[in-house]
Amino acid sequence: MARANGAWPVKSAELVVGVGLAGRKGGRTVPPRIDRHKCDGCGLCLHRCGAYCFGFDMKRYVAYLANGRACVDCFICEEVCPEEAIQVYPGRMK
Repeated sequence: MARANGAWPVKSAELVVGVGLAGRKGGRTVPPRIDRHKCDGCGLCLHRCGAYCFGFDMKRYVAYLANGRACVDCFICEEVCPEEAIQVYPGRMK
């Protein structure tokens, strides 16, 4: 949804800093979830996440959520996961 002047309703500073919808006032801070039983350890989420939310457990050979508060609700991790082991809940958006 664009404003009358054609600008997006998000301030440009928010885009540069990477503040997502969860970081806005009134937003919820529910982190994405990883189903460890579905995760095959490919690491795509780890490499594609620009907010560096994920870590990798070498003993279990699965990804884990290392910094969920850094999530900017971009849904890239959910899209790149071949096993559909990651879910970002749209309920975070107000």
